[in-house]
Amino acid sequence: QDESTLMIGADDKCVKEITLSKNMEPTTFTVELGEDCDRLMFWLNCGLEDDTSHTYAIYDITLNK
Repeated sequence: QDESTLMIGADDKCVKEITLSKNMEPTTFTVELGEDCDRLMFWLNCGLEDDTSHTYAIYDITLNK
């Protein structure tokens, strides 16, 4: 697939959905978190209709609270 959706969750709720593409440049995203946020999660919404496997790397993540 040329695009996929990165989901960002905080305390078991999805707080942001970002469309990622193969040819993206490095990008910064800001996500508002509540005062009592204890857990931050990242996952990709990938369709598995075919038998191909995709590898994703998420790096240079800075968390400020």
